[in-house]
Parts: sequence; C-alpha cells; structure tokens
Amino acid sequence: MRRIAYPFRFFLTLLLIKQPQKTQNMKKTFSKFTPLAFGLLIVVGSLTTISSCSKTNANAAFIGTFAGTTVTAGTGTSSPDTIIVSAGSSSTAVTLLEKKNGTTLSGTVAGNTLTIPSQTIAIAGGNYPVNGSGALSGSTLVINLTTIISGVNVNNTFTGNKQ
Repeated sequence: MRRIAYPFRFFLTLLLIKQPQKTQNMKKTFSKFTPLAFGLLIVVGSLTTISSCSKTNANAAFIGTFAGTTVTAGTGTSSPDTIIVSAGSSSTAVTLLEKKNGTTLSGTVAGNTLTIPSQTIAIAGGNYPVNGSGALSGSTLVINLTTIISGVNVNNTFTGNKQ
C-alpha cells in the first residue's frame, strides 16, 4: 500500500505546488484584461447611447409647409395651394392641412412614401370619401388624391416645395 500512496502523494504535492502558480498567473492575466474589458464596456455603452439619440421619427422629413399647385385630372384645372404637414399621434403618423379648402387629412409615412387611407372630408357643405398616396423627393412633396363626388372619382395631384 505504501507504494501506491507515495505516487499519489507525490502527484498531489505537485498539484498543490503548481496551483498557486496558476492562481498567480490567472490573477496577473485577469488584472491585465480587467481594464480592457471595462474600457470595452464603456465604448459599447457609449455607442448604444449615441445611436439611440440619433434616431428620428419616420415622419420628421415630411413635417413642414409645402407651397405648390393642385391639378385636377381630366379638366387640366390647376390652382395654387399650400399643405401644412404636422406630426400625428405616432412616429409614422402625419396630419395634412390643405389650406385652399381648409380640409384636414390623416396619413402615415414609411421612408419617403405617404399613404392616406380612406376617410371622409367636408368640402363646401358636403362630405366626401377620399384616399390617396404621395412621395417626398428631396424637398418636393407630390400627393395624389382620389375624391368620390356623386359617384365619380375626381383625381387631384398636389405638387409643392417645402418652404
């Protein structure tokens, strides 16, 4: 039995002797990487904060006053008009105030595209369904609206520049 015990003791002694060296090496390695890890954590946290601050609402580019003309398809009639776009209830919602007739429309934006879902507007004492779409290219806003008047689709296109 003694012969078995000595190799075991010897191996155990080697482990115990080597263990403090490993621990000291681990402490040295840990102490070298701790400032690096802490610095990396600060950089990542800063970048996350900066990127979250730079986010803007999708509707931000559309907000403003656009002066231009409205052309009625089929008749060729054009008239000066102004549309004021303001932020809606969410980051993609907008409210459009058409100054000539005093009508208000609600819409949503995605990228440079405007969608005006079907809704009813009041013009000259009557209520009419309207829907449409549009796009913003640079500072130019183009809106295509379809209004149903006495069962007939009346298509209007507004083109205006941001003031």
